[in-house]
Amino acid sequence: MAKRRSPYDAVIVLGKNWEEYPPTGAKPDNFNVKLSTESKLSALAAGEMYREGLVKKILFSTGKTAGPGFPSEAAAMKRFMKDKFPRIPEKNIILEEKSFDTAGNAIEVKKLVQRYKFKKLALLTVQSHMPRADALFKEFG
Repeated sequence: MAKRRSPYDAVIVLGKNWEEYPPTGAKPDNFNVKLSTESKLSALAAGEMYREGLVKKILFSTGKTAGPGFPSEAAAMKRFMKDKFPRIPEKNIILEEKSFDTAGNAIEVKKLVQRYKFKKLALLTVQSHMPRADALFKEFG
């Protein structure tokens, strides 16, 4: 029987855009932003990792890329995941909502990693984004 590895302190989940961005001047009350399929899949994968005991915390990262007044990608991914995995405790979900791009994700997440004293981390994004994300997270420590 294979020995189960100890869980990651956290999985960092990167947002990957919206299905459609609001037109210039659109207001949140007349335009509903929806997560991209990629962001939905990442959110579901994070929920599954938590359910399987592979991670202790889920850290969703990406800010208000649709504009002021619209939700952050992090908050939208959390909401989507919680619809499918309602038993994941709020205390085990962290939102980073300041970043706007992958370099910003790395910079802002580093602050949270230091704050929470995380040591063992996993990075979750779509396959086409992983090489860039991995390089930037390594560059920014």
